[in-house]
Amino acid sequence: MALSGPQKTVMQTVSVVVLMGGLAWASVPFYDWFCRVTGFGGVPGVSAVASDEILDETIKIRFDGSLNNGMAWEFKPVVREMEVRIGETGLAFFEAYNPTDRRAGILQRDALSGRCVLRENRMLLFYRAGACPG
Repeated sequence: MALSGPQKTVMQTVSVVVLMGGLAWASVPFYDWFCRVTGFGGVPGVSAVASDEILDETIKIRFDGSLNNGMAWEFKPVVREMEVRIGETGLAFFEAYNPTDRRAGILQRDALSGRCVLRENRMLLFYRAGACPG
């Protein structure tokens, strides 16, 4: 059965709409799979356990102390750049200073690590021993 002019146009339009909807629906899982497989798009491969092997090859890590425009804090890394061997564990320190008279968060002892932390709006700062009350 051959479709006439207006019926053919409606069928083609409906077909294009269904095809575009299917591609839009499938694009998110396909892109997620593509990024996990290739590492493209900023999605790194992640392992549940640390590697025991430390390679001779090194990488440079640069730290940024950017703040939100409305935050009056001074926040900066103690060391701007660190070079570590691949597989090696590194530790970076940041300095934070609150020049305002507003309280920034709640200083408390972390139940898991036993260290003193400041919890406020997705920020977790660890303090040196003895800084935490109690």
